[in-house]
Amino acid sequence: MVDYFITVSRGLLDNKHWRKIGDAIWVYLWMIDKITEINGDRGLLLGGRPIKLSEIPFPISIKTKRRLIQKLINSGYVKIEQTQYGRRFWVTKAKKIFGLSFEPDLPSTGTP
Repeated sequence: MVDYFITVSRGLLDNKHWRKIGDAIWVYLWMIDKITEINGDRGLLLGGRPIKLSEIPFPISIKTKRRLIQKLINSGYVKIEQTQYGRRFWVTKAKKIFGLSFEPDLPSTGTP
């Protein structure tokens, strides 16, 4: 299995970001992971395919997902476009670097 890195700026660890988005950080990191292209400084999630809140894989209610996403929108971290099939998401100030991957070290079997 190959895992992929996502890149985030160290600035995201600053207190000002914590005060703005707090517990929405996990949804934000998930969104960064799902960026498939960057136009200017906006990162488009999943090629622009509309995403339903039920697709966000955290064990929290739809109401909580909606609240966390609204916090990201109100703070300027995310933009959305509502479609009849779901929401299209963009991460603002996106800086994702594509293609960074690694293969984890596997335990040695004793054979060369």
